[in-house]
Amino acid sequence: MAGITQQSLGNILVGRERELSLLRKTWQQARQGSGSLVLITGEEGIGKKALVRRFVEGALRDEGAILGSANFAQSNSCEPYAPFLKIVTKLQHSVSHDTSNLQTVCVPGPANASFQQSGNWDLQSLYSLQAERQLVQQRLLSSVLQASQEKPLLIELSDMQSASITAWRFLHYLCESVSEHSLLIIASLQQADTGTSTPKDLPYSDVLQRMNREGLLNKIDVGRLDPADARDALRVAFPKSDFSGGFVPMLVEIADGIPAHLVKLVTLAVGKNFVYQQDEIWFNRDGVERELLLKLLREPNEKQPTRKILSKLTATARSILEYAAITPKPIDGALLVSVVDGRRIQIIKNLARLVENQLLRQIGEDKFWFGPFLTPSALIEKIAPDRLLSMHREIAAAIETSERIAGPDRTYRLAHHWSRTNEHGQAFRYLSEAAKVAITNFAFLEARHFIQQAVCILDIKPDAAHKEDAVRLLTQAAWLTRILGYWGESKEYCSRARRLMDDNVDDCYMNQVLIQEGLTHFRRNDWGQARAAFEHCLSSRICLSLFDQAMILNGLGSLHFEMSDYKKANKCFEEALDLANTANATRLKANIINSLGAVKNVRGNHVQALALYSQCIPLFDGLGDLPGMAKVYHNIGMTYADECNWDEANKFYGKSLKVSDEMGLAPLKSTTFLNRAMALLHLKKFDEAREYNFKAHRLLQRLGDNLGMAEYHKIQGVIERHESRWQEAAGHLQEASKQFESLRNQLGSAETAYELGQLSIEIGEHDTAVTWLKQAIQSYSELGLEDKVKMINTILQNYHQDKRPVAPFTEANQ
Repeated sequence: MAGITQQSLGNILVGRERELSLLRKTWQQARQGSGSLVLITGEEGIGKKALVRRFVEGALRDEGAILGSANFAQSNSCEPYAPFLKIVTKLQHSVSHDTSNLQTVCVPGPANASFQQSGNWDLQSLYSLQAERQLVQQRLLSSVLQASQEKPLLIELSDMQSASITAWRFLHYLCESVSEHSLLIIASLQQADTGTSTPKDLPYSDVLQRMNREGLLNKIDVGRLDPADARDALRVAFPKSDFSGGFVPMLVEIADGIPAHLVKLVTLAVGKNFVYQQDEIWFNRDGVERELLLKLLREPNEKQPTRKILSKLTATARSILEYAAITPKPIDGALLVSVVDGRRIQIIKNLARLVENQLLRQIGEDKFWFGPFLTPSALIEKIAPDRLLSMHREIAAAIETSERIAGPDRTYRLAHHWSRTNEHGQAFRYLSEAAKVAITNFAFLEARHFIQQAVCILDIKPDAAHKEDAVRLLTQAAWLTRILGYWGESKEYCSRARRLMDDNVDDCYMNQVLIQEGLTHFRRNDWGQARAAFEHCLSSRICLSLFDQAMILNGLGSLHFEMSDYKKANKCFEEALDLANTANATRLKANIINSLGAVKNVRGNHVQALALYSQCIPLFDGLGDLPGMAKVYHNIGMTYADECNWDEANKFYGKSLKVSDEMGLAPLKSTTFLNRAMALLHLKKFDEAREYNFKAHRLLQRLGDNLGMAEYHKIQGVIERHESRWQEAAGHLQEASKQFESLRNQLGSAETAYELGQLSIEIGEHDTAVTWLKQAIQSYSELGLEDKVKMINTILQNYHQDKRPVAPFTEANQ
């Protein structure tokens, strides 16, 4: 798996800082003579062993520490002391294995002559000494305590859920004597998740409760990873990667906070070629469905319980599972009670029995989800289509009358269920509402999913919605898909909206469609069509609100900016800002201020640029607008780059990428990849620079971003020049020059001419170097960027004097 193995994934530990801190603190106390027992509890696959392994690795680096370990999953209940004997035997012979860390342990007492003569212990001789259990315990205890007197002793006991009651009682006996010794015992105990078995149902619960009452143990409960920690684990597993926006959240959601599930999902994804490497960077393939991954994850556990347990279920229990299967996570217990046939008390008892059998698990107060043995799809496949429609309709009706389910969750659930019925009008209504709610909460990928379903309903039944509602949804879809980077899809939504227009549709809707159409043409580098759409709106003046006018001027400003006409761009942005202020449009105002900062920056007014960015940050922050913050972070990085403060530039690019990556903002992400590549180049991190430029190239190809591709070739040319690959450098830079010229991007042409001049200097083509540098001077002069003109004139003067390159890296604006 190209360096990724299940073992290496299992060694990844994230989100356990609190637990490690508690273990380290307890270990320090033990080293000072205050020993104790730490009980590590948690459900299967939660990462107990990985936590203990990480702690033990650090603890053994302490000089002179001794380790003894035993796994009770491999022990025989008829020989309850065997694991402890294994530890003592290992300690006894430790000097021959590792003389730097471990101490020889002799069996104490006058009655052990036969052991001292034979040099080792075995079970038969141990039990032949006396039948008295107490003597066996005393000898084991004495050996352990003697070892801890020599040097600090760490004992690891894993899988204690498999230990016999006798072993548990000996552990209790041992812990009564450790408090004044340099001894730490770490015992890991697998316990079922919340809502399954309770401690009083377990055979060792009495011993645990007694030890707890006597203050003999410290308990660390290892919980599930939160989504942020799970994402961090995936970043560690794939340090060089660029997954599509929804792929990582899907893995995190399916793993459900269990590290072992995450490890298995990654192993499956690599093994099934759902993720693949290209130039040492990991990517995911499109079209990998959630249900497929979920089925593959649970498949090994599913067959036996499905055959044995499901066959014995009552009709009520089976009905509960079927209704649960068609319900989004989490399942609401009260909702199930309201739709499943039967008496309330009977349904509640069956629900509890399903939890007991681990077909369901409780994840909160009256909230449930499926256990490890069953996938919803396995149940749904067996439900007749007509009944499935009826079930979705029943749940939707129950939600509409329920007071327990409210807010966004209510909207999302109603959209889910109505969209799976033949009630097309209701389905369209709730899907549109769900998309709106998701956008308000910046859940853009979820919003796109709802919109796609709503559009499918229009395909099936065009009259499922009023024309105004359909146009409104399609306009919203055009905006959303554009910022996510699906520009062809955005253009198609605009076209569909225009086709729905007639004399009965308000002109205001036409303006909204034209604005979105113009912005989509702009993103596709279709400057002429973008300008035509904007100017058509301005010229008509029909039903044009202040907000619409501000949007149009903001679009024209962006268009002039990309065409390097900074005076016109600045004028449009300032007029748009006045209108946005009057219209009290805070988000639009923040975006315009950010754009004004970019104009100031490219013209060399870095202090003014940073001042403008500082104005829009609190506006975006107050709105909770993470995409807006990501754009500001990117632009701040650009300003630091122009000041040659590459460390700060790289830091802000990283902050921007964190947001754009998680939210699926592909256009912003691709631009930030490009600029981060340049920053890393200046920081002399050349492999990383290549990595980010390659990731940008792949994303730009998918977007169809010609301007971005020109930037890619320019940066790749600089990278190749640095590594003395002159022919490759020339090829990339000439391609960049050609593309910038065709796009009429004068700034890009100036920067590329400068880079071609630098390349010509390094390969000794003196006349060519002068030609390119003079061309760059002319372009920068026309743009009014006198600082750049002055810099290149200095290079030319030094070059004429010394006939050698002056600047090893580009200083040009990015």
